[in-house]
Amino acid sequence: MLSFEEAKKIGIDACIKKLGISFVKQYSDSFCTAYGWGEKDNTVFCFAGVDDNPEEITDTEELILTGNHNFPYRVSCNVNIINNSITYVECIVPIYSS
Repeated sequence: MLSFEEAKKIGIDACIKKLGISFVKQYSDSFCTAYGWGEKDNTVFCFAGVDDNPEEITDTEELILTGNHNFPYRVSCNVNIINNSITYVECIVPIYSS
């Protein structure tokens, strides 16, 4: 049986791999997010999202990334803590990613 932290790592890694590691690294300093959240029905929900065309942000604006941010490229999955299986919920990936 996986701990929450172990399942979170597996799920985030799977989401990033599905998006394409080099694609995520390209935007990792500014326009991507990844997280694992909650434990429900023996699963942990994980998400990774990348925005490759962000709007310009000025010093006077606040950037708030919430669950409502519509990342154009995103992958989410549930990791089962009992049997380590991954079920993808949503996969919108760049054409060239694997």
